[in-house]
Amino acid sequence: MKVILVPAFLFITSAFIFSQSDLDCQNYCNGFFQFMGKHYNTVIFREGDYQIEYDLKTKQYVTIKLIWTGGCDYSFAYVTTNIKGLESRIG
Repeated sequence: MKVILVPAFLFITSAFIFSQSDLDCQNYCNGFFQFMGKHYNTVIFREGDYQIEYDLKTKQYVTIKLIWTGGCDYSFAYVTTNIKGLESRIG
């Protein structure tokens, strides 16, 4: 009986955890965010399929198009920037 209950408990617990993590990711699809730590000057505004990252200290920015592939996963393409090292990666 214990052998059956342990796998069933693990399955139910892991299913709940994974479904919760998918729901939590929805909280980050839109909104205003700020990094902590090393990049604390960077703020991010994300709405729908676009994200703008702006460095308050250096005034550098990048606009990114997000392609949501499901849950917390996405790919992206740079749209505009004033950062010299990223200009060649637009598109």
